[in-house]
Amino acid sequence: MCLDYWIYIWNNLSIKKMICIFFEIFSKRFFVQYREVF
Repeated sequence: MCLDYWIYIWNNLSIKKMICIFFEIFSKRFFVQYREVF
């Protein structure tokens, strides 16, 4: 059931869009941590 759900999401969302969203969130978190270090 869970697997079918993920397949449904994967088929309906474009891979490019998912990567862009993930990269945006990751870069924001990384930038905040990077600023705290320096």
